[in-house]
Amino acid sequence: MFCVAPAELETKMNITKGGLLLFSASSNSSCMELSKKIAERLGVEMGKVQVYQEPNRETRVQIQESVRGKDVFIIQTVSKA
Repeated sequence: MFCVAPAELETKMNITKGGLLLFSASSNSSCMELSKKIAERLGVEMGKVQVYQEPNRETRVQIQESVRGKDVFIIQTVSKA
């Protein structure tokens, strides 16, 4: 589900001076698609990130750019189990 904010709220959104960074914490297609749609809607580019799957099914995310002073959001989808 993808939510769209009402037009009157869009002009009132408060974005920090440092900006906004959006990362996808998975390389699967559904997570990448959702992350790209969110980035497109917000008018930002996806951040540079490297994602590793550990043998114990843990996900490790290595952010490859500075996030100092920025609002950071990591998008992660989960399976229906």
